[in-house]
Amino acid sequence: MFSTKINIKVLFSIVIISSVIGLIFNSFSSERIPLIRDKEEILFTNITDLNPDSTSTEIRALDTKTVKELFDQEKAVFIDARDKWEFGEGHISGALNVAEYKYEEDKSKLENIAKDRLIIIYCGGDDCDLSKRVYKKMQSDGFKNTFVYLDGFSIWLENNLPIQKVEE
Repeated sequence: MFSTKINIKVLFSIVIISSVIGLIFNSFSSERIPLIRDKEEILFTNITDLNPDSTSTEIRALDTKTVKELFDQEKAVFIDARDKWEFGEGHISGALNVAEYKYEEDKSKLENIAKDRLIIIYCGGDDCDLSKRVYKKMQSDGFKNTFVYLDGFSIWLENNLPIQKVEE
């Protein structure tokens, strides 16, 4: 029969050794995860302050009212930072899917967009960081007129605003 008695010292040793190996691997990884998360500064912008030459280090954000106005006026390109499955289930009408986790592969979709074009990046909602990460990547790729729609797709959907689904 099997013994159900657990050796606490062995279990504790395995946990400690695994944690140390994980920390060592993380410190040498090119895609390391910070142990202490930096607080991001977010600057809410209104429709009159859409300056493509901004040198601000803060993440520039827009609220639902402003995003809806820009959507209605067809003044912006919308980028959905969620994965292709979430995008397929529903996204803001006309949005491009540039998934954060495969940005390098998906950024070819951005080749025909002018670097000074107004771009609004969104994901699932205010608890989702994908749009902020894509924002930073696009900024470093030279896109200077980018904004994050922090309320995201969940609030867009909640307000019964125009969406599309990918037909399979």
